[in-house]
Amino acid sequence: MIDKLINTKELSRLLSGSDQAVRTNSIPKKYEPAVQELNDLLEYWKKRNNL
Repeated sequence: MIDKLINTKELSRLLSGSDQAVRTNSIPKKYEPAVQELNDLLEYWKKRNNL
């Protein structure tokens, strides 16, 4: 469910400036902390709203 909520193309553009750098199945180590934080926040949101 979390992967469906994240627009990876736009996330990639925001993090790297390129819409091809971050993909659902391939996250460069450089961006892993930011993507993990986003996943954690979405998990928190999901639990808070009983989804």
